[in-house]
Amino acid sequence: MKQQHQEEVSALENRLEYMQTKQEKQEDIQGLRKMVKLLLLRSEPEMRPEEVEALLQDVQHSPIDANSAHGSTLAPNMSVDIHHVWDIHED
Repeated sequence: MKQQHQEEVSALENRLEYMQTKQEKQEDIQGLRKMVKLLLLRSEPEMRPEEVEALLQDVQHSPIDANSAHGSTLAPNMSVDIHHVWDIHED
């Protein structure tokens, strides 16, 4: 009986650890989504926030095309100038 109890406790601890890891990953993904939104809105000021959200939804549900020029489904024709996005000026 003691061994069965220990196994149940161990299984619950493993489940809790799994759930915590999953939650942390979801928080990381949300942070990345916010960063991508900001980058897109700064680099493409004519895009509305709703368009950016729709683009992210499409990308999230699309598989990555390994045969594409950049190996990405994220707006393949969109070029992002990081100097413009971050207001970086080379001297």
